[in-house]
Amino acid sequence: MQAEAKHPPFPAGEDGFEAAAKIYRTQCAQCHGNPGHESALGRAMLPHAQQFFGRDSRSTAARPIGELFWVTTNGVRRSGMPAYTRTLSNTDLWNLALLLHSTDGELPDPVRALLAPTIPPTLPTGTGSVR
Repeated sequence: MQAEAKHPPFPAGEDGFEAAAKIYRTQCAQCHGNPGHESALGRAMLPHAQQFFGRDSRSTAARPIGELFWVTTNGVRRSGMPAYTRTLSNTDLWNLALLLHSTDGELPDPVRALLAPTIPPTLPTGTGSVR
């Protein structure tokens, strides 16, 4: 992996972070958590899925960015981490790597808002009986 690790072809930026945050919510959050919310599913996996915005954020941000790109591109055998090389573009994969590399720092508010977990709406109470 280290021999194949590359450097991003463009710098990190808010537009790329926003694009990556949308992908992260649909493809990654269920195992890797959201800011302020770790994933019970990811913690139940063996090996445990890293919680990028929780207890593992510093170790994730300390990893070389090329390694983060490689892992999201190629996956990790016997871990549950899929390869996204056939489903995401190189630009998307680099944006994800740049986002993950920045998890222990301050992300722009619009990006944090996109990463916030969605809570299913609750049913109204006291509106009559169900038949």
